Amino acid sequence: MKGNIYVVSCYEEPLKLYVGSTQKTLEQRLQKHIYNYNMYLKGKYKYYSVFDMMKNNNHLHIELLDEIEFDDIHELKEKEYEYIKILQPLAINKKINHNPRKIQNVCCPCCNHQFVV
Repeated sequence: MKGNIYVVSCYEEPLKLYVGSTQKTLEQRLQKHIYNYNMYLKGKYKYYSVFDMMKNNNHLHIELLDEIEFDDIHELKEKEYEYIKILQPLAINKKINHNPRKIQNVCCPCCNHQFVV
């Protein structure tokens, strides 16, 4: 699968950046952020730190940071997290979508062999 790591910025506050990831086009993702913000204002969506940049009708800009191929969505999220760390302290991400893979032992029901997944 293909994914994009992007950064959202606004001209009025150039020292604030929001890093995200998507499998959609950047324009589709930006429109979804705007839609979610409008739903948040109506009390129908949860808060995301990118909304801080949308106050006062700031002029938003979305830019591609990286395009990656991945097999597991966690790979895309891990790459997003790497960019958030690189762009600190400018990245305003409060909720970091990094969900490390859970390592667990699984026992085969046939032979009782232990596997780590």
